[in-house]
Amino acid sequence: MSESDNMYDNTVPRAFMESLGFELPEEAFSFQIDGSDIVFTLQIVEEVGCDFRIFEKQEKFPLSDEQVAKLKEAGYYRPEGFMIL
Repeated sequence: MSESDNMYDNTVPRAFMESLGFELPEEAFSFQIDGSDIVFTLQIVEEVGCDFRIFEKQEKFPLSDEQVAKLKEAGYYRPEGFMIL
């Protein structure tokens, strides 16, 4: 993986994603494009007794033509993924 392929170097404002019509939960921290779908990764924290368990969950949604166009126009329609800030 090259340095430019690291999603942690690529960020997208949460407000931009919400302007596309996505209601992002606080746990959503990244996304990737998979064909004509968008895959959000959520980081879930559960309290188990005195400890915490952290795991990731992915949710996949189809993209409309308008959403694809806006993502491409903004430079976010790439498979390597982006962090959501």
